[in-house]
Formats: sequence, C-alpha cells, structure tokens
Amino acid sequence: HLNDDVKDALIDVDLARLNFVRRNSVLTDKDNLYISVIINIEEQFRNVPYSSLISFNKAKYFYDEGVKFNASVSDAHKWKIKEALEICNTAIEKFPGTFGAQECRWLQNTILQKSLRFQSEYGNIPQQPFRSLISYKNVNKIFIRIIKWSDKLDKREPKNNTHLLMEFYASQNPVKEWSVDLPDDKDYQQHSVEIKMPELSAGRYLILSATEKNFSYKKNAVGYSKIWVSNLSYIRRDIGNNKVQIYAVHRESGHPLANVDVEILLQKYFPDDREYRFEKVADGTTDDEGLFEFTKKENSYGNYKTILKKGNDRFESQNYYSYYYGSEPGKRRVTHFFLDRAIYRPGQMVYFKGLMLETNGKKDHEIITDHKTIITFYDANSQKISDITLTTNEYGTFNGQFTIPFGKIGGQYYIMNEVGSQYFRVEEYKRPKFEVKFEPIKGSYSLNDKITAEGFAKTYSGVNLNDVEVKYRVVRNVSFPYFYYWWRGYYNWYWGNNTAMEITNGVTKTDKEGKFKIDFNAIPDLSIPEETKPVFNYTVYADVVDVTGETRSAQTYVSAGYIALVASINLPEIVNTQSSGKYSISTANLNGQFEPAKVSVNVYKLKSPSRIFRNRLWQKPDEFLLTKEDFYESFAHDIYDEEHQFFNWEKGKKVFQTSFTTADTSFIAFDDQDDWETGK
Repeated sequence: HLNDDVKDALIDVDLARLNFVRRNSVLTDKDNLYISVIINIEEQFRNVPYSSLISFNKAKYFYDEGVKFNASVSDAHKWKIKEALEICNTAIEKFPGTFGAQECRWLQNTILQKSLRFQSEYGNIPQQPFRSLISYKNVNKIFIRIIKWSDKLDKREPKNNTHLLMEFYASQNPVKEWSVDLPDDKDYQQHSVEIKMPELSAGRYLILSATEKNFSYKKNAVGYSKIWVSNLSYIRRDIGNNKVQIYAVHRESGHPLANVDVEILLQKYFPDDREYRFEKVADGTTDDEGLFEFTKKENSYGNYKTILKKGNDRFESQNYYSYYYGSEPGKRRVTHFFLDRAIYRPGQMVYFKGLMLETNGKKDHEIITDHKTIITFYDANSQKISDITLTTNEYGTFNGQFTIPFGKIGGQYYIMNEVGSQYFRVEEYKRPKFEVKFEPIKGSYSLNDKITAEGFAKTYSGVNLNDVEVKYRVVRNVSFPYFYYWWRGYYNWYWGNNTAMEITNGVTKTDKEGKFKIDFNAIPDLSIPEETKPVFNYTVYADVVDVTGETRSAQTYVSAGYIALVASINLPEIVNTQSSGKYSISTANLNGQFEPAKVSVNVYKLKSPSRIFRNRLWQKPDEFLLTKEDFYESFAHDIYDEEHQFFNWEKGKKVFQTSFTTADTSFIAFDDQDDWETGK
C-alpha cells in the first residue's frame, strides 16, 4: 500500500504491525521504540483524516502508562492520562467524523468517568467525631447526608431494585447534611482522602454520599454505608465443643461491661418466602466480667449476628458495605479458558489463553479490556501451586503458562481466576527412557554479561543422546532482597503489576557426548529503578525431544543485579535483654555461594512516638484536608500519615557497634545487652 493514493490501508497495516511487534517483543526498551515510531508516523500523515487512528493509539499508550500511577510510590505516570485526554481532544476536533475520532471518544469517556467510594468504620464512639475515607476520581465536591436509621426503615427497604432503594434512602429526612470540597489535581487519576465526620448520639445511622446535591441515582455516583454509634463492643471466642464466649467491653476504654443483654441470631433460609432471615438461637446477660457463653446446636451453620443492649445503648454485629454506581443489572463477568491440550505430564508447560467477557448470558456480550486478573494453578488436591498476574489486551484476552511440578500425584488439575476455571488431567502415562539435567551455574555475573548454561541428555542405561533437538527459553523474574522500607509501596505495586518476561528462546542440538549449551545475556528490566536494588533471576528451561517423540525437561537458574552481594543476619524481631544469644551473619553472592566481606553492625535505640496508635482500617489516603495538628486534636490515637512506622522514627543513642570480615560461619553477640532500654 506504499503507493496508494488513499493512505488508510497503509496506516491500518502499519498500526497492526507495530502493535503486534510490541506485544511479542522481548526488547527492554520496546515501549520507547513503539511510541517514538507512533509519533513519527502521526507527523508523517498529519493531514490524512485516517491519521486520527494513529492519534488514538498514541493516546492509548499514554493512558496505559497513566494507569500505572500509584500515589503511595511516587508521582511517576501521574499526568499521563491527562496527556492522553489532550491527544483525544485534538484528534476529535481535527477529524470528527473518522473511525479514529470514534475510538478517541470512547477513551475520552473512560477518562472522564466519575467514581466515588465511601467508607466508614462500622462502630463509632458516641459524641466523638470519627473518620471516613473518600475514594474518588474526577470529583471535586461531594454531598453527605446522615440519616437516623431504625428497624422499621429496614422492613420498608425496597428489595432487588437499586433505583428504588436509592430513591428510598434519599427521601429520608437527614439529621445532618453538608458538602465537602475535595482536593482536585485535575490529573484524572484515582485519589483518596479522609474527612472528619460530626459527633453523633448513640444509635444506628445511614450515611449517603453523592456527587450531586439531589442524590439522584441517575447519571450520578452515589455511595452509602450503615454504621452504629455505640459504647458497646465485644470480643468473640470459640472454645471448642460448639461453645462460644462473648465478652462485652466498653468501646473506648476496653473495660468489661456487666449486665449487658445479649442476643444471638442465626441466618436461615425460608424457601416459602425465598429469602434469608435471622432467628434468635440464644440470649442472656453478661456476668461481672462481661462474659456471656452459649452453645451452638449440632449441625447448625451459617452467619451469626450478635446484638448487645444496655439501657438505651444498642449494637448489632452484622456489618456490610454496599456501593452502587449505575451498574447495569443482570450482567456478570466470565472467563473462558483455552488450553493447548487436555492431558499433561509432570514437568511440562501448561500454555493457556483466557477471554474475559461481561455478559447477561444471552446475546449481550462485551469484552473486558485492560483488566488485571490473577490466575492460580491448583493440583489434584486443590492445593495452590503458583499464580500469575496478567492484564487483558484490547481483545479482552490474556495468555500465559505454568510448569507442572514433579513429585505430585496425578489427577484433575485446574487453573482459575475470579470468574472462571478450566480443568485438565496430569498423568505420568509413559515410563521415561532418558533424563535431562543442567550442570550448576557457578560464579558471579553482572548485568548484561553473557551467560552459558550447560546441560546433558542421557538414557537411564548410560547412553548419551547425541544430535537430538533441544528447545529452550530463558525467563526473567525480579526479586528485592534488599528491602528498603521507604520503597515498600513500589515493591507492592511491582508485584501486583508485573509478571515474568521471556527474554530469549530457540532450538539447539546435543553434541556427540549428549551435551548442549544455551547462551543468553543477563538483560535487566530498565523500568525498575536502580535505587530499589533489584535482583534479576533468569530461569533457563530446556525440553529435549528424542527420535521417538518422547520429551524430557529440565531447568536451572542464575541471578544478577546492580549489587553483587547479599548480607543476611538471623536476628529475631524481639530480643530478650536477659538472654545472651548469638546471631549468625552471612554474606553470599546472588547465586547463594559464600563470599567473604567486611561488614559493620550498628544498633540504635529509636525515638518512638509519645502516643499509641490504632490501626488504620483502610489504605493510607494520598490527599489530606486536615493539618496534622487539627487531626490529632480530634483523633489523638489515629494515624495521620505514616508516623507509626518505625523506619520514620529518628535514631537515638547508639548501643552497639562492631565490624569484622565474614567467614563460612560468623556470629555476633551484643555486649551489655541487659543495660539496653526496652523499645524499638
């Protein structure tokens, strides 16, 4: 199509070629190469209307980069989605009637879509302010209502109709109503912030939040949460023989509460009414130590609810959180898995492909794109073997592979994600005639070094298998043995967003001695910051096929990183000052082989905070409305930022210091340990 007068077909085939190469390339800088070419051809065809499709691919690239933004890690990728939106706006304005402009409108709508999520603690203390977490996107103001709730209102709630339910909630008279201006960076990213909720008297409440003042469910983000405000709380303990202990305690002080009325309810299904309801199965009053004990009936199971009453104060244990945002009823997500065969042997690879759909089970099917899903591999005893995180492509599909381990029983194995599964059989259905092994890879390697893995194939009678085909591949994974606390957000993000990368593959043959060599370069992942001290682990897989078609497999691994040494100390988290234990220290290269090194050990007493902190029951917000001083004034024992993490505390007095060169077995013992102050 190079000489076509109309360049549409040329643009189309060029984009298909570029996207194919990007998906399948193992080059470390493939993304940079891809976007540079996209920018070049966009400029080349800037006056061609069909170039709007190039602009869409460019915008989609920046959008995918922006999705990687994680506020707890850094500001990297924060503004990429905004760049994508600007590209879409330009393409739509320049060539409004084209297919590319239509695709840009879809991406534009995705970027501009609003979302709102509202969370509160289920139990709160009367006449004291409490916190709520607002998670939002493209929302700069929310409206909040607090409604006093009752059992009568529970009975009047519409069932199985979200629209009517939200109308019913919005029609109730609030006891408090206000609005909150949210921090808006205009980056079209997801953010979260904690807000201060007002003091409430004891009772049950419904909290409504919405992006519009009328709280309409149509074209509006609406969230709700039901909470209790009560001084009553409890601790539950199962002590065996179907006996359960309930300890009633004061929510703020933790003191046991006597003479508290307790009711235990069990959820049961009533087929005539086609619904679940709670029935009382035990009741009583707590003793002087706040204890109430009951025995569950034999063969009774289900969801229990505990109700505590004392005077006008009441608390129910059932806790649920619901959130609706205009979801279309009747649709569900499904995954269809496809395998390369129906039966496997131990040691073989299971290659799979998945297609994710949102469907109503009839004719309405939509592919699910750019969705992260965890695929888990289980053996015949439903024991987890491994898992992998993948992301669906523009066609709603993903693909990957698992290795079936040796040493497990055969039978029905399966893979599954959150909305689908696929079963297959694993059997040792043929006695092996030969074996494949790798020689240990010795020594230390630097990144980008050429590494050679040597192996051999030999029959069990001792005959070398010469001139047989060896299929191999090298897969790179990453680990972070040098755990720096200030990078922990990045570690968590990386483990949830990145998977193994195959850096090379090929076919070779064994020589006359049955030996084979596999050469590869220790290519690093340049997208990982060097400051995180990653270690790249390269696993070499080899499949040898003899003249009869029998396949035997083997694997080995080698590691390389920016730092060549790993130091380890076997030190417990809690040290008894009265003990005189010794603690081992070792130094090794990245492949686990001992390397002598000079080490220094310094122990400091940390300056711990002057207050005790409650655990935060949700993720740390990335935006703040209150100053630290105002926050502590209302929430003296809650966490504002990360001041409860010991790695943020200042160093105090140095209590121990030593240095030495490690040997095969090295130990340290702390001098004057009994004089150390307690603490961190």
